Amino acid sequence: MTTANKVTIARILLIPFFVVEVLYYVRTGNELYRMVGIGTFLLASICDGVDGYIARRYNQKSELGAILDPLADKLLLVSGVVLLSFDHEPYLDSVPLWLTATIIGRDLLLLIGLGVIFVTVGKVAVQPRIIGKVATVLQMVVVLWVLFKWGKAWLFGLTLSAAVCTGVSGFFTYGTACVSSALIRQVLPNPEGNLTLAAECINVGNCRNHHKQEPKEMSMAIQVGAKAPDFNLKSKQAAGLVDVKLSENFGKKNTVLLFFPAAFTGVCTQEMCDVTAGLQSYSSLNADVIGISVDTPFAQEAWAQKEKISITLVSDLNKETTKAYGVLFPMLAGIGDTAARAAFVVDKNGVVQYSERTATPKDLPSFDKVKETLARLK
Repeated sequence: MTTANKVTIARILLIPFFVVEVLYYVRTGNELYRMVGIGTFLLASICDGVDGYIARRYNQKSELGAILDPLADKLLLVSGVVLLSFDHEPYLDSVPLWLTATIIGRDLLLLIGLGVIFVTVGKVAVQPRIIGKVATVLQMVVVLWVLFKWGKAWLFGLTLSAAVCTGVSGFFTYGTACVSSALIRQVLPNPEGNLTLAAECINVGNCRNHHKQEPKEMSMAIQVGAKAPDFNLKSKQAAGLVDVKLSENFGKKNTVLLFFPAAFTGVCTQEMCDVTAGLQSYSSLNADVIGISVDTPFAQEAWAQKEKISITLVSDLNKETTKAYGVLFPMLAGIGDTAARAAFVVDKNGVVQYSERTATPKDLPSFDKVKETLARLK
């Protein structure tokens, strides 16, 4: 279990403590209980940002975290809003019941709707939207406003804003999921097939151009102990097009090669941004990181500038290096041959010390194992 997951679990454990403190306050009127309740709520809210930072900064994103983090948010906010919906006069103002109904109704409808979509077509990833984050912040402000006793003058406006943003975010989330599932069904007549390819296709935006094709046999990635094929590929940087040659690192430092399918797609952006955030850890292990795709160097540069990706990106437009490393993915989602998602560690002598080609383009390599390999080589 990662540190980020432990922080998230700690947030969940703080929730019953917060509820109990508020209940004690409205029964006794002892201000100490209210202050402790406020402090607990603030601590849980701050930890929401802390676990997210740790996950991004130290590459600790995980499937467990993707479940626990939103669950912790929902439990904290729903507990606070429901608790403050009851009549606690004369100690606390009440949150309007229509806000409570909006929050709970939205979450229930999303849960049912996404459950139906999952049963119908399988897993559909829905990216968080800014309106959802705004709704979460407003809900937190409403709870704190009541607990701090800041009066009713602004409370109605805050609760109305929170309700509107909550409803709109639910509409966008459910709508996006429905559109994605419809596209998946259009792309893949057999939904039980590999939905990952369809998800990548949705990110690229070429689902409508997909045509069913006979699967091609995929090659096997180059194995540990093999001599790493050298390459001389173009990278678009501030100084213009420059040559990046693997063998320039031989005798100096180890090299991490990260093959990825395409720029401007969701999972690839997540991977490169996460690696960029933790780039210092690779430098401390005496390693250079190079990202390789079949995009043009100009597309890679535009993507890197947009997403603030600072690792070296090189273009294997003719796919020769991708083929040499055995990671060509034929006809990805029907849009053409691309690089599969893969990670290699090449030591100072040019020998492959770690090799991983992920099962699907939507899976990320095991960066913990990559770093373990680098630590041994250091």
